[in-house]
Amino acid sequence: MKALIDMAGQDITLRRLISSDEQTFITASKEWETPELAKRWFSCWEPPMSFGDLRTKLLNDNKGINLQDGFVPSSTMYAFTSNAIHSDSVIVDSVIVGRLSIRHKLTDALQIFGGHIGYAVAPKYRHKGYASSMLEQALPICTWLGIKEALFTIDKLNYASIAVVKKCGGILADEFWDAGHHRTTQRWTIKT
Repeated sequence: MKALIDMAGQDITLRRLISSDEQTFITASKEWETPELAKRWFSCWEPPMSFGDLRTKLLNDNKGINLQDGFVPSSTMYAFTSNAIHSDSVIVDSVIVGRLSIRHKLTDALQIFGGHIGYAVAPKYRHKGYASSMLEQALPICTWLGIKEALFTIDKLNYASIAVVKKCGGILADEFWDAGHHRTTQRWTIKT
C-alpha cells in the first residue's frame, strides 16, 4: 500500500502488525491515559496477553475464526509514521499513532453502533491529519472486501470524527437517539 503524506509532513502507513513491531506497540500502548482507553484503542489486547497471541487473534478475526458471539470478521491495522527506510518487512524507528478496524459485514447491532470502520488516534497525535490519512488508505481495502458503501456511526457531539468522515467524502444518512448508549448517533456513509 502506498504511504500517504499527512499534514505534519511525515509518511503514514496503515498496515497489519508484524513480529518486529512488538516494542513499538508496547510503547504506543503507554500513550493512553488509562488502561481502559488503551484496551479500547488496542482492540482485544491487554497484558498479560503476549504480542504473538495478539497477532494470532487479529489474523483469526480477519478470517472469522473463533469469533465471540455478535462479532464479525474484521481487519485491524495500525498507522505507523516515520521517516525511516522500509526494508525486508522491518520498519525502523517508527511510531504507532493510530488504529483502524474494518468490519467485513454488518449485523443489525453494528448498523446502530459500530458501522464498518472504527478508528482512533493517540491523544498526542490528534489534529495532525492522521485520522484522515488512515481513512483514505482504508477505503480501497473496503472496496477489495466488497463493501461498496462504508457505514460510520458517530456520536453527534464527536465533531473531530465527523470532520474526518466529511473530508473523506462522507454523506450524512440520518441520525437517531441511541438509548443503549445514551447519545444521538449520526450515520454517515462513504462510497468506496
